[in-house]
Amino acid sequence: MKKENIFSKLNIKDYNNELENILAKKDFSVDTKNLLLNMAYKIENAYKDYLKIKQEVLTKNDYMEKILKIVDDKCYEFITIKPSMPEFEEYKDNKYTIDREKGKIIVIQNEYYALKALLELPKVKWCILNDYGLLKDPLCALLSSGSIMHETEVLRDFDGWAWNISINNIDNISINLIYQNLVYLIGNDFLIKWIENTQGMVDYVALLHLNLENKYTKEFSDKVLNLISKLAMETNMSKQIIEKKNYLYEELKLFENREEYLANITKSKKENMAKIDRIDKIVNNKELLQEEYIKRNSVLENEEKIFSIKRLKIILEEERQNCLDEIKALNDMIDPKKYVNKKTILERDYNFLNDLNVSGIDEKKKIELCKCTLKAFEVRVDIAQTREELLNLVYEIRYYRYIQFNETKKLKEIKELYISFYKVMIKLIKKLIDFKWAETISLSKALNLRVLIKIFDSKIIDLENIIIETEHIDEKIVIQYYDSNVLENQFEINIGNIEKSIILKKLKLKKKIKVFN
Repeated sequence: MKKENIFSKLNIKDYNNELENILAKKDFSVDTKNLLLNMAYKIENAYKDYLKIKQEVLTKNDYMEKILKIVDDKCYEFITIKPSMPEFEEYKDNKYTIDREKGKIIVIQNEYYALKALLELPKVKWCILNDYGLLKDPLCALLSSGSIMHETEVLRDFDGWAWNISINNIDNISINLIYQNLVYLIGNDFLIKWIENTQGMVDYVALLHLNLENKYTKEFSDKVLNLISKLAMETNMSKQIIEKKNYLYEELKLFENREEYLANITKSKKENMAKIDRIDKIVNNKELLQEEYIKRNSVLENEEKIFSIKRLKIILEEERQNCLDEIKALNDMIDPKKYVNKKTILERDYNFLNDLNVSGIDEKKKIELCKCTLKAFEVRVDIAQTREELLNLVYEIRYYRYIQFNETKKLKEIKELYISFYKVMIKLIKKLIDFKWAETISLSKALNLRVLIKIFDSKIIDLENIIIETEHIDEKIVIQYYDSNVLENQFEINIGNIEKSIILKKLKLKKKIKVFN
């Protein structure tokens, strides 16, 4: 969990009061000022739970400072549409509009949509270099959309009392899933630095790859970047991507037929040599030069006409050099080593694009990305050495299980992820028990694991408040989970005759036990 700076703790701020001072300078209506003050109050009220549940988020101070700065520096006009207003019909579906140039927001009277509009108001350009070609725009769109869903979650799913996931308000479930995987793979701090980009033209994609390689392995980093790149393109499939794939296919066809490939190169070289020969004859013959001058100008518009013979000679020399450059490139293409290298690159690029699902996001790729994240969680469990590190991982994995995979299922309900989830949860529980940071109820290790693994299904906000109580009824053990003294859930475990004696030996019955020591 991100901790507040010690000085920020000593200097506790009243953000509602700060917002009131900012709003006093704004020419906003009373309705708008009340809406923004209510929004700030709800954020402050919910943020502690949001931070506890999700872990990888901004500190409350940093988050509130960010919102206040947007209101103060970026927002010049804010219009609130109440349900009683005639304009409400126009906005009841889209909820809000923003005009970045004017710093203007029009939003229905709702704190969540007010927050969403504010977060979208600043023009944020994720630093992705042009070198990434067709990946640049889809990846930028994915990161922009994902970060907004990430940061509005505090009002979307939290109210200061409970954690209730509002599926209907998740703009794009797949993009949210991909972004949340990034959050837990690389960390929210890295993504914030990428958004703020205070260092200029930095290759953050390469930095992402390097960070993942340092944390895990190069093979792991390659796989994650490959999956995220493909998923980003599938979320925003463009005509240019399809055209590029078709172009690479045609290029590969030429490479596959080596005889035809060499024949085409020879033909192109001859054509360029003929052009050079023609240019040389024209440049060295005044009459031919004059004829070329007249011929070219006869088909050019006035603003494009060649204004002198001297200028024509320069143009012809440039054309001659272009032909020489083309011949050199063609010679490179028939060099055996360069031929193999170019063919390898073409095959790689084509196979990448050919693996894209042109009709939408490939769910198999989403599952593979989730498996990578769960593998990363396993590595983090292995290296964790403190109680705080292990408990933070319990929170993160518990949250991760509740991320929506599609319109009907959460990650914990995806059967292809059952084993991956089970492995990391068991590893984490065993480590907590070994370090005596988690209490057990029996001498049976299997029973202890079956009981404690249920923690990852609990929606109790503060897991350190979890208390369990057991009762033996016939061939069953009834396990009750409490949030302090409030019963949250109970479940039964059937016990067979073989393990019954082990399980019941020193089983802590009808005794409330605090799970985390």
